[in-house]
Amino acid sequence: MERKSPALFAKGLVTFCLVVGPFLLIGLFLNTANVSELFTEFAHLVFGNPGAVTPVTLYWDSIPTLFIISVGGMALVSIINDITAVTIGSPKTIPEIRELLTGPPLKTLVSFVIVIVIEELVFRGFFLGVLPLLLTGTTALYLLVLASNTIFGYAHIFNYRGNTRILKFLPFFLVSFVIAFVFLKYGLVACFLVHLFHNLLATANARLYIKFFGMHPNLT
Repeated sequence: MERKSPALFAKGLVTFCLVVGPFLLIGLFLNTANVSELFTEFAHLVFGNPGAVTPVTLYWDSIPTLFIISVGGMALVSIINDITAVTIGSPKTIPEIRELLTGPPLKTLVSFVIVIVIEELVFRGFFLGVLPLLLTGTTALYLLVLASNTIFGYAHIFNYRGNTRILKFLPFFLVSFVIAFVFLKYGLVACFLVHLFHNLLATANARLYIKFFGMHPNLT
């Protein structure tokens, strides 16, 4: 496991901005929600008060807001990953993930849809939709959010190789807060969309990096 060099960091930042920038601008231009209120509700969720999240009905005009949330989640993951990679190092992905990120686009899309549907049904639909019917109360819901995040984060470290893959737990644990917020705010369908947006943006970022700079060291 090698530390991320400044040059590698700069290359990644370039492709990240090229991929994410347009979606962020579209989201901000077409957004109809109060981003400040969304952030405040998200902060309440993170610090133990999921009851502060006010549910709303998902409409087409909510899609730009989901773009913004997806970009925010991806930025959160990228920042944590970059800090870890520069200071400690970053584990390499397993071959299956590399093939998914670099393989035929249709195969990648179908794989994403199948996996995302399963993950969201389990981690958000079951943990945050079904279990709260049995375990009521704000504290119980927050504990279910933490449990869902923990299992989600742990499951995703196996996308990487070696003992240092545990370093990937934190970003997946934290981004799970983002998707949990989406579930509580907009419902399960919105979770599917945000998760799909996130994965497609990450894939586009990886493919653009390969096109401009060659295979990323973490994918070798």
